[in-house]
Amino acid sequence: MTEHYISVIEAAFSLQVTERAVRLAAERNTITYKYVDGTGRGGKQLRILLESLPQEAQYRYHGITPDKPAPENSNIYESLSDKQRKRVDEKVLAVTEYTKFKRQYHKQGVTREFLKRFAEEHPEIDVNMDKLEDWVNKYAANGIEGLIDRRGRHNKGSSSLTEEMQDIFNKYYLTDKKPSINQCYTATRDYFKAKGVEVPSISSFRRFAYSIPTDVIALYRYGKKYYNDNFMPSIFTDYDNSSLYSNREWIGDHHLCDVFVNHKGRILRPWLSAWLDRKSRYVVGYVLNPCEPNADIVLDSFAAAVKNCGVPDTIQIDNGKDYQAHDLFNADNDYSLVSALKADVRTSTPYNAKAKSIERFFRTFESYNKMLPSYIGDRPENRPTSMQGTNIMIERENKAMSFEEFKEYVANLINVYNNTPHSGDGMGNKSPCEVYCSSFAKPMRELKESARRLLLRRTTRTVTITKQGVKFAELPNIKYYYSDELLFYGIGKKVYARYDTNDVTEIYIYAETGEYICTAKNDVLNVYGVGREVSSQVIRENNNRKKALLKRTKSHYPNIEEPSIIEVVARRSEAFGIPDFSKIPKTDYSKEIEMPNKQKEHTEESEEFAYPEKDYRLNLGNIGKTAI
Repeated sequence: MTEHYISVIEAAFSLQVTERAVRLAAERNTITYKYVDGTGRGGKQLRILLESLPQEAQYRYHGITPDKPAPENSNIYESLSDKQRKRVDEKVLAVTEYTKFKRQYHKQGVTREFLKRFAEEHPEIDVNMDKLEDWVNKYAANGIEGLIDRRGRHNKGSSSLTEEMQDIFNKYYLTDKKPSINQCYTATRDYFKAKGVEVPSISSFRRFAYSIPTDVIALYRYGKKYYNDNFMPSIFTDYDNSSLYSNREWIGDHHLCDVFVNHKGRILRPWLSAWLDRKSRYVVGYVLNPCEPNADIVLDSFAAAVKNCGVPDTIQIDNGKDYQAHDLFNADNDYSLVSALKADVRTSTPYNAKAKSIERFFRTFESYNKMLPSYIGDRPENRPTSMQGTNIMIERENKAMSFEEFKEYVANLINVYNNTPHSGDGMGNKSPCEVYCSSFAKPMRELKESARRLLLRRTTRTVTITKQGVKFAELPNIKYYYSDELLFYGIGKKVYARYDTNDVTEIYIYAETGEYICTAKNDVLNVYGVGREVSSQVIRENNNRKKALLKRTKSHYPNIEEPSIIEVVARRSEAFGIPDFSKIPKTDYSKEIEMPNKQKEHTEESEEFAYPEKDYRLNLGNIGKTAI
């Protein structure tokens, strides 16, 4: 008999269930399945043996309608157990095959001949002449529902457990500590025993535990991440959309390799920090490091990608603090790298691998690593026996490959991946390199080396210039950076710096407005602490620094003769002249007030009146006498 394997989607349609239910059935071995090469998990696709499905599902797949189908409004078939459903399918198969056989066989003994042939083809089905006649009559009267064995189903769906017993058992069972059913039963029994209440046997609790929905178990026993990954719907990327093109979006992430390497006598698992083009799945750049990733490694990997493939329009990053560094991909910081490159930034959903397509590349990457001698698996229970033991034992027995050897292997492996045909969405069975080169909607934004040297550096936060120079929290191992030009720019002003992560002895200082000021070096004069003798050379250098600063300060003072302020005021006064009141309207106010007669007569006789000058000098003679 030829075996016919169908896809998960086809099996779900035939069974009238979800694809998830089909996969769970495969995991529980209730249906026959196998994996074939494809784009699924680990590069494999699940296929279901059609003949292992119920007969009704096989009919639905082939488009065959039985002579007497089940009533449209009846859901009784779906409520059956697997064992009951299998028995019904066997009865339906026998009845429908018998009906077809009678139409073709017109000799005597049709039933006996059918049973003979049917037993040869289906020896696992127990059927005789009496049973067949009974099944035919029931099927003719009530369809599939008439073939259901209802013995023992009078109390199906009911439970001997009270609601309180179920709740207490669930509180013990539905926890991430994953206690066994037996442990939860014991705790529940002891709880009710203390209250003087007897509980049913463990078999009742076991049946109840098996009835708990799988999504509930997934959430409370395996965690929210497992629940989201396996039960929550996700949004898929439309790779054929014209808005998605090469360098439209890069995805960056770190991955801890499942391989032991020997780095300078130390056994460790290296980290791969990579950037992936979303449209083509092309690895645009990466770095391999023996230490845990940080912001410097993020910058190094991104610099390698920009050197190879230009600047992307959008960057998708993780929520880790190394990617969230203020000077890298922080769009709110005007001095950050992404602001200078004029690229957009979006962050992935925390702890959601499905939100980053680069995770699929990492799975492909590890599928190759399984062939390496020093592969150790993704978790302790998957660790090969040959790699058991402490790191000291592995180093002593020379089981781990060298870091340099693994680094060369990774370079070759990524090159193989980039040039291997891909069957994913929008790939058309082309390699990532082919899709990347043919999917540009606009020219690649390439950065020259001089621009890369300037932009692809770490940036500090702004600090204030002091008389000692500048000190940055991002560079804690260096006390101060100093430059005469820096102090000349102005003590008390705000500046920031750019620096190369590979050499921090020299940094580049910029004003708050982004203008380049100078290059500052590590101030070696500040390395001398208390209790250490200061050499005469250091003293001379410090004195020269002071003289230079003083000279520069004095250069702002004018070298001219000071003008007399008396002359300045006199000249200013002459410029104003005598005020002219001739145009102001006037009235004789003296007629409106009373004046003494003598003074009035004197005033009338004299046309002009002059105030006598007074001598306001003190009578020093009298003061002296008083003092004596």
